[in-house]
Amino acid sequence: MNAKPEMSSKRKKNCSCKSHEDYVKNGVVGNIIRLDAKKVRKAVKDELKKRRDIFDHSTFLCTGCIQYCTDNFLNQPPIKKTREDMENKVEEVVSAIDSGRLSVEEMARIAYALGQSVSRDVLRDQLLQTFDVSGRGELCRLLFVLADKKYEDHRLEREEWKDIKPSMPLGQVPVLTVGKTQIPQTGAIIRHLAREFGLYGKNNMENTMVDVIIETIDEVRAEFVKWVKEEDATKKAEISKKLKEEVFPKFITFVEKMLLVNGGQYLVGNEVTLADVAVFDVISRVSDMWSQDLMNMSTVLKAHCEKIASIPSIKAWLENRPKTAR
Repeated sequence: MNAKPEMSSKRKKNCSCKSHEDYVKNGVVGNIIRLDAKKVRKAVKDELKKRRDIFDHSTFLCTGCIQYCTDNFLNQPPIKKTREDMENKVEEVVSAIDSGRLSVEEMARIAYALGQSVSRDVLRDQLLQTFDVSGRGELCRLLFVLADKKYEDHRLEREEWKDIKPSMPLGQVPVLTVGKTQIPQTGAIIRHLAREFGLYGKNNMENTMVDVIIETIDEVRAEFVKWVKEEDATKKAEISKKLKEEVFPKFITFVEKMLLVNGGQYLVGNEVTLADVAVFDVISRVSDMWSQDLMNMSTVLKAHCEKIASIPSIKAWLENRPKTAR
């Protein structure tokens, strides 16, 4: 008899733990359970969050990672360190930070291993410079908000911009400064933040599909900017007609298909990613500037945007963020 093909009506659940491969290397993966299930102890979740293995938006955890955490982290007696040991380790960390040899993720792990309550935000300051508008910098802010990470949101006035423009890598903003490094280009910034915050997918294919969404949004934005900049009323109306009849329907159809193919919950993988936040950002801002007709063109897309907007941290940000012209 021929074996029946495996049904894929339900998307496979994957463990959200970033160190999953290491933790279950010599053990058993076991069952995949939701992080909000009662059988997942709060101590386990707190420990894995401290180690940057899971995030607030993580959804699933395997029993193998739970057991590893319990056996190796929670049930181990504290290690006594001499003052000399601590000083040597601190010197190593400082040297690594200054030379740029370590990622923020690695620095956070080292700080935790030393028994220090040093967060990623203390280890490396982050400054986001934009104009005082929502603009392209808003997606960067949403990523910081979703990941619950501290940063300085420096919104430039025109007069100030004249003075600091020469110091910007490309003479434009947004620019994210991490430590001593300036990162220009919105696309580079959002991808950097997504990787740092665990919002870029779990593997190369998921990374790639997030990129597909981002580049598709860039194409839509380029068409929309033509409408924003056009001053001639007749030409503006023509561009608006093209947006309504061609550009937005094509984009919406594509996003709907990706949602449905991926199980209807998220655009990529089984957790919220940069792709979901980016779609929410562009749809909500274009709707505010152009027409609410865009949000109403698709019940599927509207429901997805409402889902992202209802995430507690994003909801609070939307309610309290600075009011700007656009």
